Amino acid sequence: METIMESKIKEFVNGFLLALQNVKRNELKRCSFEIKCDTLKDYLNNNILDEISEHKSLFNFLQSQKGPTLYWIEKNSETSNEKIHKALKSYNGERSTTAVKNEINVDTTCLYVGKVKDGFWARVMTHLGYHKSTNLQGLQLYHWAKGLGLTIRVHYIVFDENMADLLPALEASLAREMKPLFGTRHG
Repeated sequence: METIMESKIKEFVNGFLLALQNVKRNELKRCSFEIKCDTLKDYLNNNILDEISEHKSLFNFLQSQKGPTLYWIEKNSETSNEKIHKALKSYNGERSTTAVKNEINVDTTCLYVGKVKDGFWARVMTHLGYHKSTNLQGLQLYHWAKGLGLTIRVHYIVFDENMADLLPALEASLAREMKPLFGTRHG
C-alpha cells in the first residue's frame, strides 16, 4: 500500500514532468543585452532609473520581468580571461563578490551562470555593482572591471512559475557545459 509520502512524491514528480513537457512543447525565448564595462557610471548614490543613461530603457524593461529566470553572462570582447580573473581576484573593496576559482579556464567565454526564482532585475544590478546591499554576492563589475576593455552580454530566459524548483538542475547542467570563469557551482 502506498504511503502518504510516496503519494506526495509522485504528485511532485508529475508536476515536474508537466512543467518540463511545457518547456519542451513551447519555444524558449532567450533575450540578451550588452554592457560595456568601461562605460559603467556611478549610480550608487542616485536612483539608477532616474538617471539619464544609455541603459535607462533596458533597466526599466528588466524591472518589469517577473518569474523564474536562468541567465548566463559571457564576455563579448577580446579581453583575456587571465586579465579578467586577475582583476576580480585583486578586488578587495567592501562589496561581496562571487567565488573566484583558483584555476583559470582560458577557453571559456562564459563568466557566470545563475538563476533566480524572481527578481532578475536585482541580480543584474548586483552583477553590475549597483545594488544598494553590499552583502549580495555577484560580479560587481562597476567596482573592478573598468579599464579592462571588457564588454559583456547577459543572456536570460524567463520561465513559467511551475519551473522555479527545476531551475537549480538547469543551472547546474548549463554551468557544467559552459564552464564559467567565476562562481562555485558545477563549472
